[in-house]
Amino acid sequence: MDKLKIGFQILQKLHNHHFQAFIVGGAVRDYLLGIEPDDIDIATNAKVNDLKKIFKSVDTAAQIFESARIFIEGISFEVTTYRKDLSYEDHRHPKVAYVETIEEDLARRDFTINALAMNQQFQIIDLFNGRLDLKNKRIRTIGKPKERFEEDGLRVLRAIYFCSKLDFLLDQEIIQAFEAKDYLKDLPKEYIKEMLEKILAFSSRTGINYIVTYKIIRGFPFYEQLAQIAYQYHVNAEEVYTIYYCLYGRFPDNENITKIQKKKAHMLYPLIFHHFDVMSLYQSRGIGLDEAIHIYNCINDEKKSKEEIVRSFKNLPIHSPKDIAYDYKNLVEPKQRSFVQKKLEEAILRGWVKNNSKDIIDYLKK
Repeated sequence: MDKLKIGFQILQKLHNHHFQAFIVGGAVRDYLLGIEPDDIDIATNAKVNDLKKIFKSVDTAAQIFESARIFIEGISFEVTTYRKDLSYEDHRHPKVAYVETIEEDLARRDFTINALAMNQQFQIIDLFNGRLDLKNKRIRTIGKPKERFEEDGLRVLRAIYFCSKLDFLLDQEIIQAFEAKDYLKDLPKEYIKEMLEKILAFSSRTGINYIVTYKIIRGFPFYEQLAQIAYQYHVNAEEVYTIYYCLYGRFPDNENITKIQKKKAHMLYPLIFHHFDVMSLYQSRGIGLDEAIHIYNCINDEKKSKEEIVRSFKNLPIHSPKDIAYDYKNLVEPKQRSFVQKKLEEAILRGWVKNNSKDIIDYLKK
């Protein structure tokens, strides 16, 4: 059973208990675009205590102002009481208050394409011409962009995120607002990192073009560098950290780079830096070749073919210490074995020594 159908069941159950309820926001937008919604959000005049009486599985652990998650058939649905935003004290989190109608609730939302509501009969409430903006592939704020971005700086990156996700363009009034002020300067770096990675996850380059062209994240030098790298080399969120590491040889100490991002960069860097020589191929054990080749070709004029690199790896005389043709350990002191093994591996890989017992013994005697 699809999410939308279950969402309608939730609406019906709320109606049966004499409450109003609508599917709202991104789910309606995606429905109108013919996209399968990721999440179904529901707005209602019911309160959380009402929801607990109506539904069996209601999670309020992460409750934020009369918001709860209802679980049906293993799928979660965010159900929120109608509300409006009051003052914004930290340029991010508003004080909120209950309202009585869906129209008041929709008016608090950020963009026209997200201020849509739908009932069980597929009738759409569209107070701000969101459907027209969907048709025109345009991102437009509800109200003046400067005011909405001043309230919540993250809306700047959300606007760009939707450009990348939907391959839409920004309304000119939003671009003019970008040029007037840096709305992001008071946001935590974690928000910038998260949103930049989300924007880079899409194939559309529209969003990253806006970020670089209008210096959107100029107050965050490291992430601005990542954005410029992504823009220049046309790479995604997974690749941009590795390219940064290849270009600069290190990561900044004070940035929240994940262990996975660091591990991948450290793994691929030797292959890229040493141009897939025999030693870097051997040490890679053949892992990550595709990614390394792609990144190498992004940042170098001289291109490498996958067939060439794979053939070079397969033609290595050894692929692990187990492939060395002679058990040299009896000829070497235990404390020297690690050093000797590395020297012997290199000698065989570079062709200085043939991988046979006689040549290996002669090499060790020298």
